[in-house]
Amino acid sequence: SQQQTVVWSSDGRTTTTTPTTMSRPRFSCKPQDIKNAIRNNLLPILTISGVTGGVLLGLILR
Repeated sequence: SQQQTVVWSSDGRTTTTTPTTMSRPRFSCKPQDIKNAIRNNLLPILTISGVTGGVLLGLILR
C-alpha cells in the first residue's frame, strides 16, 4: 500500500515517513542521473555563462 506510516521516534514525537526521494532534493550520484541533469540544464548553463562572459568581455574590451 502507498499510505504513509506513522513512526514513533524515541523522543515521543510522531514523524510520518515518506520515500527518501521526496525528502531530499532530486539528485543522486549515479552517472546516468548526472548526465541527464547536465543535459537538462545545459541550455540555461550555456545561456547564463554566455551572457556573463559577453558582459565581462564587453567591459574589459571597452
